[in-house]
Formats: sequence, structure tokens, C-alpha cells
Amino acid sequence: MTQTQIKYVDRINAIYVKGEEVEKQVPIYITQADNDRVAVNAGFVRLYDAAWSGDDPGPAADSDREPAGVSLAQIAAVNAGNATSCRAWRELALGLREYYARLKVVTNTSK
Repeated sequence: MTQTQIKYVDRINAIYVKGEEVEKQVPIYITQADNDRVAVNAGFVRLYDAAWSGDDPGPAADSDREPAGVSLAQIAAVNAGNATSCRAWRELALGLREYYARLKVVTNTSK
């Protein structure tokens, strides 16, 4: 288990370092002019939050057309962070699968 843990801790750390690098580049790819051009409405934010929480967003409302006060750059940064976390969890799952497969070999079990 120790070898698997060390291997995947290093991979997960690398993922988070790379994710931080991507987040730092948001202002390069999304400028204030981009933020000014793209209006993010409240409906987008409500639907996005519902998707991540698993809650029902409820029926659409006229207020969903209103500005959310969230910039395109903020959304990009949040998505970069979310993607980083998802990639780290994927590596963790792969590490556990690898460990389990080796454990089965060592203990001579097929289940």
C-alpha cells in the first residue's frame, strides 16, 4: 500500500500544481473586455449550482434573465478548480483499483 500511496500522492500533487497554473492563466485568456462582453445571467448560475449540488433548480423565472454579478473569468477559475479536483479524485480511484488488484494477487483471491 505504501508504494501505491506514494505513487498516487505524487500524481495528485502534480495535478493540483498544474491546476493552480491553469487558474493563474485565466486573466491571460479572459480579459476584462471579455468579461464586459459576456453577461452571465442568474439562471446560468442557478442551473450550474443545481448541477453541482444535485438539487432541482426549480422552474425558470423572469429573474433568471437578470445579471448574476459573476464574471466569465470567475466562472473559468471555478471550472478550472473543479476540473483539478475531479482529476485528483480520478487518480485516487485509479490508485485504489491498482492496490486492490495487487492485493488480490498477493492473497490469491479472485473476488
